[in-house]
Amino acid sequence: MNFNVTVLRRYMAASYADSNNRPKGVILLMTILLTIHLFVPFVSADGMSTCQKNGGTCDDYSQSHDLTPNQEDWINGTYDFRLEDTDTIELDMVWAIHEFNRSALGFNDGGDLEAEIASDGLDPEDGAPADLIRNYFDLRPNGPGTPTVRAQLKIELNNALDTSIENGFGNIVDLTTDYTNSITQQGDTIQCSDDPLTDSAYSSEGAGENNAFYPPICISSTFTIKLTDTAFSLVSTGNLDLERAFQGMLVMGAEINTDFTLLTLPGHIGFYSFSPPSYADIIQVGAGGSLAARSGNPAYFAGEWTVDMLNAPQGASDTETAISVRLAHRDGSLGTNTVSIAPETKAIDLNVKLDLRDESAATIDFVAGISYLDDELMNDWGVSLLNLSDSATLPLVTADGIRLAYHNGLVELEQLTSAFPVNDIASGISDSVGSDDPITMNDLYWVSDALADGLPIAGGLNYTHSSDCLESPQSQQRNYCVQGTPAMSAEYPVYLRSTSQPFSMSLIDILKNNFDDGDLLEYVEVLQESDLRNLLNSGLSIESVLPSTYLDSVIPEDLPPAELTLEIILPTWVRTIEGEDRLTLTKSLEGSQDVDISLAGTDAYDWRTAIRDEDMNVVCTTLQRTCISSKIELDISALRINEWSQSVSLDVALDAEVSIYRVVVPLEELDQNGSTRVNFEAAPSDLVRVGLDIASRLAQPKSFDDVGSICSENQTYEVCDTELSFQFTPEGLTDFSEDIGDIITQFIHESSAELPDVEDSPFGDVDLSGFQIKTKVKGLTGLDQDIGDDEPITLSVKIPEVEFKLELDGDLEEIAGGNTSSMELNFFANAFRGLVVNPMVSAAELLGSSLTNGLVSGSGVTYPDPSGEKASYSFSGNTSIAEEYNLSLTGPVSIILPRGITIEDVEDTGGYLTISEVGGRQKITYNIPDGEFEDTISFRIKVSWLYLLMQFWVYPTFVVILLALFVRRRRRKKRLKKARKSVNQQTSNKVTIGDSEFSDLRGFHSEGLHGEMEKFEDYSNNGPPAMVDLPDQRFD
Repeated sequence: MNFNVTVLRRYMAASYADSNNRPKGVILLMTILLTIHLFVPFVSADGMSTCQKNGGTCDDYSQSHDLTPNQEDWINGTYDFRLEDTDTIELDMVWAIHEFNRSALGFNDGGDLEAEIASDGLDPEDGAPADLIRNYFDLRPNGPGTPTVRAQLKIELNNALDTSIENGFGNIVDLTTDYTNSITQQGDTIQCSDDPLTDSAYSSEGAGENNAFYPPICISSTFTIKLTDTAFSLVSTGNLDLERAFQGMLVMGAEINTDFTLLTLPGHIGFYSFSPPSYADIIQVGAGGSLAARSGNPAYFAGEWTVDMLNAPQGASDTETAISVRLAHRDGSLGTNTVSIAPETKAIDLNVKLDLRDESAATIDFVAGISYLDDELMNDWGVSLLNLSDSATLPLVTADGIRLAYHNGLVELEQLTSAFPVNDIASGISDSVGSDDPITMNDLYWVSDALADGLPIAGGLNYTHSSDCLESPQSQQRNYCVQGTPAMSAEYPVYLRSTSQPFSMSLIDILKNNFDDGDLLEYVEVLQESDLRNLLNSGLSIESVLPSTYLDSVIPEDLPPAELTLEIILPTWVRTIEGEDRLTLTKSLEGSQDVDISLAGTDAYDWRTAIRDEDMNVVCTTLQRTCISSKIELDISALRINEWSQSVSLDVALDAEVSIYRVVVPLEELDQNGSTRVNFEAAPSDLVRVGLDIASRLAQPKSFDDVGSICSENQTYEVCDTELSFQFTPEGLTDFSEDIGDIITQFIHESSAELPDVEDSPFGDVDLSGFQIKTKVKGLTGLDQDIGDDEPITLSVKIPEVEFKLELDGDLEEIAGGNTSSMELNFFANAFRGLVVNPMVSAAELLGSSLTNGLVSGSGVTYPDPSGEKASYSFSGNTSIAEEYNLSLTGPVSIILPRGITIEDVEDTGGYLTISEVGGRQKITYNIPDGEFEDTISFRIKVSWLYLLMQFWVYPTFVVILLALFVRRRRRKKRLKKARKSVNQQTSNKVTIGDSEFSDLRGFHSEGLHGEMEKFEDYSNNGPPAMVDLPDQRFD
């Protein structure tokens, strides 16, 4: 009512100002004043009489000032809730009491006080206004010893709190209640008073407004609410540290709804605010609420609600209002940042170790390092750390979060182990490496301490954070951290681990199962472990590139971003090129990347060794990557000059070998354009044996047909129709090498038969039917455990001893003078397999000149004269025949001279010539060096008298025979007639033989026998002259 009066008075003041101009307004005003008593009870002009009776002064009571006409209470309350932690809410509450229940204060005593109140116009349903309550603060309405009205008002407030707060939140502790001078509601501050001497507009109190409900009486209450039945969506089966668990969940990014119930009494209006803990923020409020910014470090939001029960109808009951706040972490609070993991960040690190050291009992060691799991995966696995519904969300669970769940009993870890797809991963490994045996994994277990379990990165279920965690006290061991830089991080993973049952898997099987095409497939299928070991130990190494998709089948598709490391511990006889004992294959998140692998032997062949022959002479040095040695031995067992038959004959045998110890293979010339490359610095002879051994095991050994012909296109010999072919096996190559010799021999036989028919050919008759070449490959078998180059593969060419005879038909005098028009060569070979002509002619010339120019001594003939300069021959060369292979033709070349012929006074500037004796014959050996060389050889040739005697025995023998015949004839002819005595006398003065005996010497001239005798007559070659028929009586 006073409110209305106040309003009317303001209106009256405005009308009076305009009274001169508006007389009708004055009339209306007067009418209202005269009739107002019909609507409003009359009040005394000096305030409520009830107050006056108590000796005080109050403002006038008016029902129009009462904003709760249907209730005895008119209370404006502010409730500031601060959630300190999950157990505690601090509440600051202020009641601004404009009107309060009279019965609760003892004003309805049924006596004078109640009657006096009624006389002031208060109905039984009206409460006591603020002025009246203040005026009776010191009254004890219920008698001596009972609380005063001042005290009773506080008691009533506390009782109301017990009813409203405990029903909606929990238990109240540490309650402090007292009167206060102001209240702030929605940003407006209202002055309050508990002083009855200053609250009225009458007397000298000086109040600014005549309203018994103003100023309100304000009571402030501060207390702590101990929350009950509030788990903040966390359900534990163990020892739950709710506060740290809740804080950790928020740091991980959880959003959790917290619900409370507000109990508002009729006649009350409540202004509620809800502030989160210092580490949290409110990001959403329920219906009817709003967010209000609050300052802080960092700033945050609070929730605000207003519940108005001022107009509650008479008889209304208490109203419960459900409020909801959605809490999240306050990023940056307490030095802690909210966990934020970028999309596609590695969540799981899969490490698989395949141990092939015992290939009959291979094992797999599987370790999954979990940094975090996303909510999608957790939902798929049916695992929740929170009591998830619409009230809470958790985008991911970090490694610290899993430790939090484990140590607070929020989840049964068996749910994770049973859901983790370890068997799918094992199956993927089996598919990738191509294993035929199934792989059975043992049960997964959680690693307690990663370092103690032999893992390289700290972590595990019982990992303990160090001093970088800012929680207090820092001396306490904490398996998960909720404050500081490492708070709820994914840095220290938790680990799931499992091992497999032993199973059979070999490296050779892996290679076979991953080698599914190409020309080498049939060879790979017959490979044995020993073959691969020998190949790798021969110095061969393999580099290959596995495609980026190689490990795709190992990682299940439903896992969050994961990286895989597959470690294959190699058998003890295999290493990588870098010397590592394992292959490491990785699949990372950076994208598709190929994987490089390599294999090499543990006892690999090293070409840097010296090769020595049976006499311990160095064949190849440690610097020669290619080592091919040749050995040629030419045995000239006899050299005969047949002057009577105009021929020179030579008995010769040849034994030549080329031994291959090791060879450089120019890798740049190999077709290695694919993903696999083969490397080796030098291929030892044993590598060929390994390859042949593998090839011989093929069901159908590789055959090479029609490999070529030794004939040119225009040659039509019978041998040209022979097609060369061989099998790539030791037996096949051996047979092929022998066939080559036979074919070459046949080719020489057939081609030499045509020599006399060639235009201007000097050959009159060629017969090489006895010539034969034997070829053979040795050393293709005999592979042992030690791969190397000690035993060469040898290609031998052998020509058995044969007599070469060269006959010259023609005028020797003309031929010696340079006229060869009459020369015709007849060339024959018996049981020989080679073609040598020029050395024989040279030997004959050398012999002739030696006899005329040499120095005759008691031991023979020496050329050049020992008193003069020796014969000297300087030469240079380069034995390299294929630089790209580092190939050079080196080794000894030996010539065994005929008995009686030697070289003397030998000097060799290079030191490559050696002379030895074999069976009484001189053997000259020249060791051809490697690479470029220069040499000068000086020597003399000595022909012994024995050799000369062997060559020319026919001449003195012939003389002796003739002399013997002459003596015999002379004795017999004594009985002849004296007429013949003169003839015999002439014969005794000179060397004489009969014409018939010398018929074979026709046309031959020898200064050694004839001196300056006239040259013999040059007879034709048509035939010898007729023999003189001497009767037998001549020798009688």
